[in-house]
Amino acid sequence: MKKLNNMLKKFSYLFLLVVGAFILSDCASISSKGTTVKGKITNASDLIVFLDKLPLLSRRIDVVSQTDLGSGGKFSITTESPLEAGVYRIRIGSHYVNLIIDGSEKVIDITGSLADIDNGKCVIKGSDESRVVNELQGKLYNKEIGSAELKEAAAKASNPLTSLFLTLGNVSGTKSDVEVLKGIVTNLRNRYPKSSYTTDLDQYTTTMEAQILAEESKALVKEGVEAPNISLPNPDGKVIELKSLRGKVVLLDFWASWCGPCRRENPNVVSIYNKYKDKGFTVYSVSLDRPGAVENWKAAIAADNLSWPNHVSDLQYWNSAAGRMYGVQSIPRTFLIDKNGMIAGENLRGESLEPAVIKLL
Repeated sequence: MKKLNNMLKKFSYLFLLVVGAFILSDCASISSKGTTVKGKITNASDLIVFLDKLPLLSRRIDVVSQTDLGSGGKFSITTESPLEAGVYRIRIGSHYVNLIIDGSEKVIDITGSLADIDNGKCVIKGSDESRVVNELQGKLYNKEIGSAELKEAAAKASNPLTSLFLTLGNVSGTKSDVEVLKGIVTNLRNRYPKSSYTTDLDQYTTTMEAQILAEESKALVKEGVEAPNISLPNPDGKVIELKSLRGKVVLLDFWASWCGPCRRENPNVVSIYNKYKDKGFTVYSVSLDRPGAVENWKAAIAADNLSWPNHVSDLQYWNSAAGRMYGVQSIPRTFLIDKNGMIAGENLRGESLEPAVIKLL
């Protein structure tokens, strides 16, 4: 019996060791599910280390986690779950190291001196994209490369987040910038379709393009200049060109079936059209209806008795090619064009439209 009790005690002891090992192993597996960013930053005593996520459009910085620097400048931050793909940084005081995270990193190790981490002199392990960006920033700081080399590196980057990070600092709001950003948006959408960086950059790029087109339209579309031609299909698919109406006074009318103010103005346009259509006046209507909304467009034409034949649209909503060319940012938006195809007035509607039409006729 004594031997049995001793055996049971030994078994119980071994059992507790095994269970304890499993418990520790399980705890380790839970903690290892996140991402660990650790390292050693010298000359940074009594400071706090912040792990920030950098937004694309807003100025608000999201602090993911923070910790105190330990003895000798050591630190370690482990997140509860893996870091989502994005642009991050380790911030210590006014110094920081940028990190490009693709979502697969387990452990990222950063070593260097606090005074030099901004200059690309720290060593980064565990994140290839972060290492590439850090090295490029070091070369830029030391004037070994310029903006042209950064653009080239951005174009060759394997990760669109790296391309995004390297490109945004060199954007000056040109058409070529828009095309580059559109390419990055496409790559982000393919790799990170649910990321806020994808939707935010798409919005940023669309807004930039609209602003560029609006500025261009100010020079191209104004009173006294020739109206740029529009060539779009009608509801049946037949292409009608604006320039085909030369010889008539034309009201170029940007509208949409969903636009309340447009629909309320339509009776006035219909009245003027019916009164002067036999004297050389017509209307060329460009709809900014949404993709797939052809039936809504056709129903509105019928319901509002828009009997002129010149109804066109690419059904691209605010991305309408004609709308962007004419700098249309709100509707209804009208341009009155004389018999020679020259713009003779803008935003004429209500009581101001008929006298202007009579004058040109």
